[in-house]
Amino acid sequence: VDEVRKQGSIVSSNTSGIFIEAMAEGRSDDFKKHFLGTHFFNPPRYLKLLEVIPTKHTDPAVVTFMKQFGENVLGKGVVLAKDTPNFIANRIGTYGLLVTVREMMKGGYSVGEVDSVTGPLIGRPKSATFRTLDVVGLDTFIHVANNVFEKVEGEEK
Repeated sequence: VDEVRKQGSIVSSNTSGIFIEAMAEGRSDDFKKHFLGTHFFNPPRYLKLLEVIPTKHTDPAVVTFMKQFGENVLGKGVVLAKDTPNFIANRIGTYGLLVTVREMMKGGYSVGEVDSVTGPLIGRPKSATFRTLDVVGLDTFIHVANNVFEKVEGEEK
């Protein structure tokens, strides 16, 4: 991409599991200045959140532009995130989903019982816990959870 892109054009990645900084390694200085993460949530047509993840090389004007573009053109709720494993929402969401599953198993609750109390009743989407896992895909969720487990240091696992 670096070799064929126009100087000054913005390049972003929608990854949720690869460090943005690592993706910029070995690229030109102009590429690094115009590169950042833009993590949309699936399905992006319906989910409002957009995490914008700059690197230490990203030009602040690019970050400002992407934030304003996300809000004003795409209608997203934009959050600036640090380049940490799974950024903000997936990191917190992974924790919440895993704790819920653990408590379900300890308490002997059914999937239906858990979903009936982990959705709109507590201010969360109607997809609740297990419908959310189904939409995300269990294979994807396992990858996301393993990413946090493998890359987060200095915290209880």
